[in-house]
Amino acid sequence: MGSCWAVRGARCDGGCIYTLGFQPGTVIRGNHLHDARRSRYAQGAPNNGMFIDEGSKGFLFEQNVIYDTAAELIRFNQCRREWHTWQDNHFGPAAEVKEAGQAIIARAGLEPAYRQRLAGGSP
Repeated sequence: MGSCWAVRGARCDGGCIYTLGFQPGTVIRGNHLHDARRSRYAQGAPNNGMFIDEGSKGFLFEQNVIYDTAAELIRFNQCRREWHTWQDNHFGPAAEVKEAGQAIIARAGLEPAYRQRLAGGSP
């Protein structure tokens, strides 16, 4: 996964990023994840920054910024943190104000070549 734009959640029992199963070599990098909240119409568990679900294994989580979630910043279910590689991630309230966290946030989102498309412009 490349850069991901800032995500404001309104899901139920999930996260801004959700993983499932054995996926060796998968990279989740450069994401700015915050304000993960469940919709007032939804029922179930509160939201997380990342929900690493059943059997997830073999991921590289690198240069992600996560803060302000209704539940855990990262939730593990039927898997373990040590089944993955973690590098230069920034979690919690101070993540967005740290210099390294600010640099990741500035790069997050659509790649420059695609930003105009989101705004309704031509490529």
